[in-house]
Amino acid sequence: IWCRILKKPNSTGDLSAVVTGLILALNVPASLPLWMAVIGSVFAIIIVKQFFGGIGHNFMNPALGARAFLMASWALAMTRWYTPGTHLPRRERRWQQARRISFPI
Repeated sequence: IWCRILKKPNSTGDLSAVVTGLILALNVPASLPLWMAVIGSVFAIIIVKQFFGGIGHNFMNPALGARAFLMASWALAMTRWYTPGTHLPRRERRWQQARRISFPI
């Protein structure tokens, strides 16, 4: 959409946006709301990548720029990490407790 507004050539064929999205996904906590991740992705692609000339002209890695933006905007959501298994539904926790009792590891 951004390239069409500015009448620039479309650069979706090189899959750089997919790589940026994957790097961003690995840099945010699993408990981050989806809408925050979408805002971070838009910031990475439009602000960091496209405002500075596109591929090869960006001043920093777009995914890490989006991480810095998300950290500055929603610090609590970006720094909240849960211990694995504690954020599960009650039924799943009961199953894990029963498994732990019958098969101690």
